[in-house]
Amino acid sequence: MIHSLEAFLDRIGFDKIRHHKVGGSMMGSPASTATYLMRTSVWDHEAEQYLAIVFASANGKDHGGVPNADDTAKTILSLNLLGRLVFPERMIAAFETTTHFKTYQRERNPSFSANCNTLIALLSVPDPSKYSAPIFKATSFLCDLWYNGDATDKWACIR
Repeated sequence: MIHSLEAFLDRIGFDKIRHHKVGGSMMGSPASTATYLMRTSVWDHEAEQYLAIVFASANGKDHGGVPNADDTAKTILSLNLLGRLVFPERMIAAFETTTHFKTYQRERNPSFSANCNTLIALLSVPDPSKYSAPIFKATSFLCDLWYNGDATDKWACIR
């Protein structure tokens, strides 16, 4: 929930969730952090600094959102389920690493759920066999985490 605060604009007290902030961000989500910053009663300079760093890292290339594998995979799946075929080549090119799919550029630690969503998107295309190598990569990554008892996710805030 904390990585999607924009969905809860008038439903939660933003002053009561300040303690979930880490390094200025709400679960590493620029959208969630911006929502928190706009809705908290006291301006949060650390959150403002986090957002400034996020946008500066785009080097002026884009004025839109921050691309990520998680949302991209969910979009590919949704469109394919609706019959509007979308293929995953650009997602693979942007987010594939040697061992898994990174959620976004400069990610420090991989996300279990982002790799689950990437795998589901890869399986949603008409001929998934064309993507057997990335499917194997995502599956191996997820199975290794599960086998080693480390199938937790950075988006789950447990303290």
